[in-house]
Amino acid sequence: MQIQLPTIDQINQKISPEDDMFIGHTEQHYFNAGEIAIRNILGALNNPNVKGLNVKKILDLPSGYGRVLRWLAASLPEADITACDTNAKAVDFASQEFNARGVYSEYDLAKIKLPSDDYDLIWCGSLFTHFDATRWAQLFNLFYNHLAVNGMLIFTAHGRFAEPLMRKQSPIFGLEAHVIKRILWSYDRKGFGYANYDDKYPVYGISISSPSWVFHQIGRFPGVRICYMLEGGWGHQDVYGVTK
Repeated sequence: MQIQLPTIDQINQKISPEDDMFIGHTEQHYFNAGEIAIRNILGALNNPNVKGLNVKKILDLPSGYGRVLRWLAASLPEADITACDTNAKAVDFASQEFNARGVYSEYDLAKIKLPSDDYDLIWCGSLFTHFDATRWAQLFNLFYNHLAVNGMLIFTAHGRFAEPLMRKQSPIFGLEAHVIKRILWSYDRKGFGYANYDDKYPVYGISISSPSWVFHQIGRFPGVRICYMLEGGWGHQDVYGVTK
């Protein structure tokens, strides 16, 4: 059964004034980002090679204030959705507006307590993009352990579309030029590069990963199959879809 793409009129359009994904942007830009995300999600779910997947439970981590979650809720209105984020206000807003289960996340991934270990769909937009290789693997392991058999994990990563922006030292990454050069030095040699935003905050920064590096990480987990991949599918981020 094909899941239909909702129209803008079918989603809850309420935006929190505290939503950092909205501040500084227009409503059109904000809703467009969510729509492109859901197009990728439905593209993966509607893949003819994906069979027997009935989406009853969804995890959105990090959910933020619901930029993508509102589209998930409109696309799959019968699904039980969990909104998880380190921003408690964002989780509370998502719970109230989109009828989601709210879970306050933790910076220590091992401490995250999710209400289910068999999510049919997990969406992770722009979090692997902020982790080093160790936390990258830890996050994938968290999702792997909470994904249902035949369920689908869809996530984004900086790849070859982000690379030219980094080489031009784009301000969108929030890093100084010499830090970006250090990331690219590692990326050019290993297919993966990372640097913290701030040495005082060593668990969050910017990463870039080649498709071959990502495929290798995915291959470490038994029974995982890549069923969707679109370079630059979400702005300058690549979109991956895997099933277990």
